[in-house]
Amino acid sequence: MLVATAQIWALFFHLVGVFLLVAGLAVAGVAFEAARRRRSPAEVALLLGLTRIGVLLVAVSSRSGAMTRVTSCVRCSTTG
Repeated sequence: MLVATAQIWALFFHLVGVFLLVAGLAVAGVAFEAARRRRSPAEVALLLGLTRIGVLLVAVSSRSGAMTRVTSCVRCSTTG
């Protein structure tokens, strides 16, 4: 029962990581492309500041993915 619970948590964190990756890529991509079309330096700076949020989401998702892989490797080495 404990292994099934660990698998469910690993799947949950994996799916959260995938969602954060897609959301981060979308935020960064849309904000960057919008910044390219602006002429005012203030607007460009504001939109490029939004891309930092997208990059942060991608970084968090990569950590989540790494932790999910570590968890699955530990689980495989202890059960098999």
